[in-house]
Amino acid sequence: MRTLPEALADTQLDSRNLLYKHKNANGINGEFSVPVSAFKFSHGGAKVTSPPPVMGINNKDILLELGYSSEEIDALKANHSI
Repeated sequence: MRTLPEALADTQLDSRNLLYKHKNANGINGEFSVPVSAFKFSHGGAKVTSPPPVMGINNKDILLELGYSSEEIDALKANHSI
């Protein structure tokens, strides 16, 4: 059994390009890694081409779709609930 830092330091991850290193992204300071597909296809397979979205970026659209009004969403923002 390995710890997470031990598992992430495994040279197999690097040699198989299983982690994609982002140099920067909105709302995140510094470099960070995200996992990509753990399996490979002969044509190369899935690729990471952009950093993950900023947390909460779609809150308003989702809440509107769930039936919240713009006023209710503004109140949630004012209360720091979202």
